[in-house]
Amino acid sequence: MPVTIGVHVVCTALSTAVDELSPRGLGHRVAPGSHGRLAMNIDAFESLTPDQLAVPSGGINPAAQWIMMHESGGSTTAGHLHAQGRGDGTPGNHSSAFGAFQMIEATRRRYMGADYQSTDFSKQYSAATHYVTDRYGSWGAAQSFWQGHHWY
Repeated sequence: MPVTIGVHVVCTALSTAVDELSPRGLGHRVAPGSHGRLAMNIDAFESLTPDQLAVPSGGINPAAQWIMMHESGGSTTAGHLHAQGRGDGTPGNHSSAFGAFQMIEATRRRYMGADYQSTDFSKQYSAATHYVTDRYGSWGAAQSFWQGHHWY
C-alpha cells in the first residue's frame, strides 16, 4: 500500500522555487501568500536504512567522513604502496590498505570486484559502506569501534 505524506507549502512574494508547485501538480501556479497542500509518494523510502535516510543527497554519513579523514585525509589514492613493499613507512609493514577508507586488498576485491583498484570516490564509498554494514551494522558503530581501537 503506498504511503503518502502531506507537504505544506507557503508561498511568499519572494518565493520563486515553489511557484511551480500547486495542489494540482507541477506547472500550476500558486498565488503568493496562498497556502497549498501537496502529496508526495514515499514508497522508495521503505527500503532505505536509517543511515541512508539521515544523509542528505550528495553527502556522506558524518561517521563515514570522520573515519575517512582519520584513515586517509580524504585521499582516494592514499595507500601503503604494498606492491612496492614500502608499507606505511613502519619497518616490516606491508599493508595493502588503499583509498579513502584504507580498505585492504582482500576486502576491496570482495566489495569492489574488478574495480578493486579504482580511485573513484563513489565506488570506494559504496564498497566501504557495504563492508561497514556487514561488519558493524552502521557507520556510527564503526566509528565507535575505531575510536576504541584506532582501526576498523
